[in-house]
Amino acid sequence: MLNNLQLLDFSNNNLKGPIPHILSHMHSMTVKTITNKSYIDFDYNLAVDKESIDFMWKGVEATYQETIALLTGIDLSCNAFSGKIPEDLMKLQGLISLNLSRNRLSGMIPNNIGNLTSLEVLDLSMNILSGTIPPSISHLTSLDTLSLSHNKLTGQIPSGPQLQTFNMSDFSDNVGLCGFPLPNNCLTHNNSIVPLVENEAGYKKN
Repeated sequence: MLNNLQLLDFSNNNLKGPIPHILSHMHSMTVKTITNKSYIDFDYNLAVDKESIDFMWKGVEATYQETIALLTGIDLSCNAFSGKIPEDLMKLQGLISLNLSRNRLSGMIPNNIGNLTSLEVLDLSMNILSGTIPPSISHLTSLDTLSLSHNKLTGQIPSGPQLQTFNMSDFSDNVGLCGFPLPNNCLTHNNSIVPLVENEAGYKKN
């Protein structure tokens, strides 16, 4: 078992089936702060004198050298993974980047996603995720890149200082989703959340 693995990139393949639960056993990704370079047991670029790695980070491909020991991430994007996002992944509290976009993942976003307090990048876009966005997502105070667009999410977007910094495009194409930063407000009635659309006469139900 690759207990010391810090970066797992299986993006742009044709991998199918559920995301393996064994990914949650990677010990180095459960540690919030890794400062000891002895954790590094990979050699991605042998053509240079120093260890380096090319990694997609916040939508831009970047080369890391001196800061490799501080980088932990999982990228399973652009595959055909299906089923639910494993709850076990929420144990990886050292994760800085998690990209599960462009798959066929269904079900709800795990309620305890707020456990991943080191996350700076979270991309779950272009899946078929449903249900509400868990309120615990507001605990991700280090998050500066988020995309939940192109899913089937519903209900009100949770509030929180960090969540207020994201754009409409980060939540777009979720027909049942409402609240800031989307233009449609939410009205709570009989324990349900009803989107409202503004017109010249005021608000009316969708």
